[in-house]
Amino acid sequence: MKGKTKSPAADHSKAWLLDQLTKSEFFHQKLHEWGLLAVASAIEKAKGEQFKWDISALDISKRAWEKVIHRGIKPVAVFAHPVILEQTVGAVGYYRMLSMVSQKSMNRVGIPVVRYEEGRNAPAPALALAIAKHLNHIISRLINWMNTLTPVSLSYGEAWRRALRRKARGRTPREVSRTSSSKA
Repeated sequence: MKGKTKSPAADHSKAWLLDQLTKSEFFHQKLHEWGLLAVASAIEKAKGEQFKWDISALDISKRAWEKVIHRGIKPVAVFAHPVILEQTVGAVGYYRMLSMVSQKSMNRVGIPVVRYEEGRNAPAPALALAIAKHLNHIISRLINWMNTLTPVSLSYGEAWRRALRRKARGRTPREVSRTSSSKA
């Protein structure tokens, strides 16, 4: 048999990720219902430039980091930092929604977040780091898949949703672009 076969684990991982992406529409609707715009405003006002951003330790890909900073977008608006998760009520929910991961999925990976999203308490430093790393890994992958990156696309804008729908259908933005330009 020629060619490589995918492992069941790789297939499961891809299926899980696609499942998360297809749920993005639901999360977008909840953005307004859950008051996440106020949380986003509080995060934007944070002095994230004063934090230590060890992107490797925070599981942020270099490519995603560079895409964000080269567009003039504050990293704290996109990537979870443990200090923000500890100090800003609702920040866990903001970054979880940005990564398009459900509370159920967070529970499945051993990181329950409901109490932090409801503002009952703040995560301890070690847990805040674990949450940041998990969400940043996913956010980095989403950003790396995007051809264009704007503040609007990171705020669940139309470009962001289009990119996610294409990815959920199994086509990258680059593949869509090649298909469109070859028809022109």
